[in-house]
Amino acid sequence: MKHATKIALRTAVLLLAAGMILCAAALAHDGLRFSALSTAPAPVRQEQAISAAGLNEIRIDAASDDVRVTRSDDADIHLSWYDREYLVYRLENEGGVLSLRLDRTQGRKDWKHWINFDLYGSGGVTLAVPANFAGEVSAETDSGGIGLSDVTLGGSLTCKTNSGPIKADALAAAGATIRTVSGSVDGSDWFVAGPASCETDSGAATLKGVEAASFSLGAKSGRVKLAGVRSDAAAVRTGSGNITLDALSADVITLSARSGDIRGTIDGAETDYTVSADAVSGECSLRDRAGAGFRTLTVKTNSGDIDLSFLS
Repeated sequence: MKHATKIALRTAVLLLAAGMILCAAALAHDGLRFSALSTAPAPVRQEQAISAAGLNEIRIDAASDDVRVTRSDDADIHLSWYDREYLVYRLENEGGVLSLRLDRTQGRKDWKHWINFDLYGSGGVTLAVPANFAGEVSAETDSGGIGLSDVTLGGSLTCKTNSGPIKADALAAAGATIRTVSGSVDGSDWFVAGPASCETDSGAATLKGVEAASFSLGAKSGRVKLAGVRSDAAAVRTGSGNITLDALSADVITLSARSGDIRGTIDGAETDYTVSADAVSGECSLRDRAGAGFRTLTVKTNSGDIDLSFLS
């Protein structure tokens, strides 16, 4: 290597080290707050309390922010979010529908904004719903996640994400629709008077303690784990993941996996079920039989094993 090249490389390394030292010193001086390095304005927190009277639906479209839904401490609906220089939300209350959505007519970036460093984070959207709110709630976000806890609705709940997880605990509603393209689904302690439906294209699904009039879960390329799910009819399917069950209880059970195992326990006695089981290229612990009761169990996997047993 030429002498001039060596000198240039050493100089570059020294400058880089000096820059890192200065950056660390600046952070230490400001209490290690990385947001201090941001060249974008700080987000502005917005809060609104709205009477639930006359409302029959709440819609949240959070763009790429996380959404949190929880129980309100009083009889009002409480919303909080963060407006940023390029992302501004609009709150509307019209015709019995309360909606919070990104206002795409404001805050558009010009060329100077693209070189800013925004290190503050989004802060997310929080919705607090009063107990026994009679209407419906829908929450949607593109690349954020949705978290829900301790919510009771007279109407249905809908949660949708493209690339973020959905987690819902302690839910009571007339119906529930959970949909994510490339995120996971986790939940516990659900009471759904009507249908409960969960779908994920490329994420895992884990649910515990779910009671619904009808239950369906589909995962194209993720594993499924269910514990204590009770329903009149339950349908579970995966494309390329295993299905694991713990005390699944339903009068009509349909289980299918294209390239995964189906294992676990079914609540009830085997004689209660008319069983149809088919493991195309795997082993199967069940045999086809006509049951004494009205319950049915249909199980199929193309390239996996079936290993199911009955609890009584």
